[in-house]
Amino acid sequence: MALHNDVFKQQIWGLFCDDLEPCLVAAQIAQFFPQNNILKSDLTFTTALAVFSVIEFAAGFYAGKDPTTNTVTEFLGKYFTPHFRAFGDKPLAKKFYRVFRNALSHQWSPKAGGFAIDFREDWTLRVAEGREDSERIPVLNIPSFFQITKNLLRDFKADRDKSRQRKRR
Repeated sequence: MALHNDVFKQQIWGLFCDDLEPCLVAAQIAQFFPQNNILKSDLTFTTALAVFSVIEFAAGFYAGKDPTTNTVTEFLGKYFTPHFRAFGDKPLAKKFYRVFRNALSHQWSPKAGGFAIDFREDWTLRVAEGREDSERIPVLNIPSFFQITKNLLRDFKADRDKSRQRKRR
């Protein structure tokens, strides 16, 4: 089996998807049945950080080197855009990455944005107006973002598989 297949099987599907699904299920139960909630958190931070970590991991795999803001933005544009058109806007995708991933990893909080775990409505990213007229502040809904990430990872793996098949010919 190809190395990239092993990586996807073990680290993407096994660790990322299989570990995060129960976190989201627990968060959903907590949201719909708050009186029975044994969680002290809705797991927003934990889930968001894991999603961004796997995006960065895949972007590095995609670029063939350690990921940078630019390679992650390129990865978001290529693989997220078919599932979520907002990432076709490169400045928004770059700001999105900086606001959410960098702030989560370094300050444990988005710099100018917010997170939600909302199972009641179907939305992924809302853009709110900031204090200044030209400022746009993103708010991210983790459950739908996780589903989009899973879909784009399947697309990315399919592209890797096709690329490896072409090289064998």
